[in-house]
Amino acid sequence: MKLHLPSSTTLLVFIMVFKLRSFNKAAVKLHMTPPAVSYQIKNLEDILGQQLFVRSAQGVVPTPFAESIYFDASAALEHLQGIVERSQPQHQGAPVRILATQAFSSLWLLPKMPDLLKRFRDTQFEIIGWSGGFNPRENGQSPNNFDIEFRYAAPGDLVPNEDARLIAQDIAIPVCTPDYQSSVLQQDGLDACDSLTVIHARNWPGMWDQWCAGAYNQPVHAERELYFQSTSLCVQAVLSGIGIAIVHAPLVAEDIRAHRLVRPHSFQLQMKEGYFVVLHGLNGRHASFFQEFVDWCREQMDLDTSAAALPSISSTICNNPLLPP
Repeated sequence: MKLHLPSSTTLLVFIMVFKLRSFNKAAVKLHMTPPAVSYQIKNLEDILGQQLFVRSAQGVVPTPFAESIYFDASAALEHLQGIVERSQPQHQGAPVRILATQAFSSLWLLPKMPDLLKRFRDTQFEIIGWSGGFNPRENGQSPNNFDIEFRYAAPGDLVPNEDARLIAQDIAIPVCTPDYQSSVLQQDGLDACDSLTVIHARNWPGMWDQWCAGAYNQPVHAERELYFQSTSLCVQAVLSGIGIAIVHAPLVAEDIRAHRLVRPHSFQLQMKEGYFVVLHGLNGRHASFFQEFVDWCREQMDLDTSAAALPSISSTICNNPLLPP
């Protein structure tokens, strides 16, 4: 029996209506008329023999069947787009577009670029830095604008059917410069507490309280506290020698190995989140490159998070200045 398959236009209309929950908004987004959108949805319902949307006062609501096929339809459309893209001469040999947060790009990826370029000599790269990364559930930008993403997430936050590979579990640790550690350790009691500057990241709230609960079972205590918007700015502040901060261990391993930073306490807080590498455009033009790239990332992360790469410099600060005297 001949199988009647939906067209790529029909799949695109279904995906857009599903995302926007509105025929009219989908029509505007796709530069179509509302009747044309309705026709495409009716055509897909006839092919599948299932109702896909129910009209409501707020727009349209996907049926359970529509919910069950959304990610498969998205993957099918991306697969078709990848086939067409690979057939275009102007796209052959195009750079691998990598999306990463600004913190990950500046603290982890850029220092490793010489090794990356040596490992993949015949590959061109384009690094796209975002302050928060790409959220496929909320962001309207097409994921086809990049090929591979570094994402910080808990396993439960990943989108079903994504090709996401864990490269490192995150660990929260305190760091400061060797000189700063020495200056604090030269003082005792109230003087040490008064001299301590604790640095907080607004985009990683409550980390000092969580870390101190595990290390001391008491809250942080310091006379001076500084707040920065991002963890990358916190690391820059720490490297400037102005205080101590809780940071992502995988992102500062290079600085610890080079003795630019030290760990003033041995306790490390295991986080539920980790760093994932995500392939966008399943089976796209860089799918064959993806596994080798993941292997490289894991090799680098293994070096960063090993005991040798993150030595515990000292536990002496735990005796006082982070605690009330």
